[in-house]
Amino acid sequence: MERWKDGKMERWRVKDFSKMTGVSVRTLHYYDEIGLLNPSERQVSGVRLYGKENIHDLLLILSLRFLKFKLMTIKSMREKIIPIREEFIAQDRRLIKEIDRLVKATKILEDIVKVTKTSSLDIMLTLVKIYYAMQYLESILRLF
Repeated sequence: MERWKDGKMERWRVKDFSKMTGVSVRTLHYYDEIGLLNPSERQVSGVRLYGKENIHDLLLILSLRFLKFKLMTIKSMREKIIPIREEFIAQDRRLIKEIDRLVKATKILEDIVKVTKTSSLDIMLTLVKIYYAMQYLESILRLF
């Protein structure tokens, strides 16, 4: 792994930084393009060089991605454009809704598997459509 030293600061080329962190070169390039994770330095030739400070920034980004935050939301939080605490509360609510949706989807799949042990694909897909229609109608009826 080639390391660039500038005084005491170590610098890694994007390929080496990728290997070290487990994040693909393509992802690192994309994060740079959208201004989410800029390299510590860029050589005249355009080569990206990453330093120790980038490791901390990347760890924060990966941690927030684990919590299912969108990249632009992470960028806004890091730039202090949006209040972080409020965004955490909103994300918690979004995840709870997603969990509810996934629990319902799991229940539907379990029911379909029970009913269709020997059924054809057409019958299974019809049941999926019926379940979806029922869920959709329930959500509309809740509005009234």
